[in-house]
Amino acid sequence: MSAPLGNGFPQPPIRVAALATFGLLLLLVTASGCVNTLAIASKVFMGDPKQPSAFRAVTGESLEDSEKTVLLYCSAPLIISDEFGSLSADLQEELIQRMRRHKVNVLPPDAGTNVIDRIGRFDADAIGHELKHVDYIMHVKLDGFTLTEPNSPDLRRSRAQGTITGYVVEKDDDGQRTVIQLFEHNFGTEYPVSHPIPTEQMSENVFRRRSVDFLADSLGATFYDVSLNSLFAR
Repeated sequence: MSAPLGNGFPQPPIRVAALATFGLLLLLVTASGCVNTLAIASKVFMGDPKQPSAFRAVTGESLEDSEKTVLLYCSAPLIISDEFGSLSADLQEELIQRMRRHKVNVLPPDAGTNVIDRIGRFDADAIGHELKHVDYIMHVKLDGFTLTEPNSPDLRRSRAQGTITGYVVEKDDDGQRTVIQLFEHNFGTEYPVSHPIPTEQMSENVFRRRSVDFLADSLGATFYDVSLNSLFAR
């Protein structure tokens, strides 16, 4: 007899068998630690399931294919900027490119520059009141960034820590604008995950570029849905 679905209708036997097989594969693969096999198995039996973005989890809405406008701003303290120069700007550019590929209506990198330069710091309330076309403001704040292992300058492994804060700009019937914080969460990334890379095998510029790419991929899941297959492949 077919297993019942949540809506009361019987589930096709083939579907039941497929899910049972996938469940067995999940147990075997989890035990063996082979995440690539798990990703392939999930795609075969369940299509290409996606992990909802952190934004969707908090608001119940998606930024993808939305008419809502997003301003993204990345910042870093002076100690990081002094050592890594344009790191926050590079990360901002990479994140914006990824958001656009996922059809998020994100503004150009310099959209909030005039407001921030005049105030001298990031201020979501000021941005929300002065930029009339902004619906959401996202602030990525880097608190820490390194490119080598602690006490091992000959081994390359990047680590990044920081905070992502999201704001919504509410507008009333009189045109008054109110900026409200939606969420805030900390992040921490490590690249590569498996083992560090000896300095003689990769130049610092190449490694830094790959580290920023990895960081942008990781943080992008805050703003758009990500396939589980791509998560396993990192």
